[in-house]
Amino acid sequence: MYSIGEMPRKFINAYSACKEIHDAVLEDVRPGADTEALFLKTLVLAEKLGYKDSYLGPPGLQTRFIGHGIGLELSELPFLAQGQSYP
Repeated sequence: MYSIGEMPRKFINAYSACKEIHDAVLEDVRPGADTEALFLKTLVLAEKLGYKDSYLGPPGLQTRFIGHGIGLELSELPFLAQGQSYP
């Protein structure tokens, strides 16, 4: 991330929240981890950090996943999303 001039505090705070969520998920990522549980953990953290309504996009336009596998296709299993409980 780069800013010409001083970065507004709201963007610094949002970046810090994103990093905290990212790091918390990585703590639980391991073979066999439940992908839905990883996603749900992010929702709890986003709400705790004050970003419930804008987490993963503007209200009403949020994406419904935080990650997916990449292999032969660009987006493939496993999906880290609600209702997608893959190991």
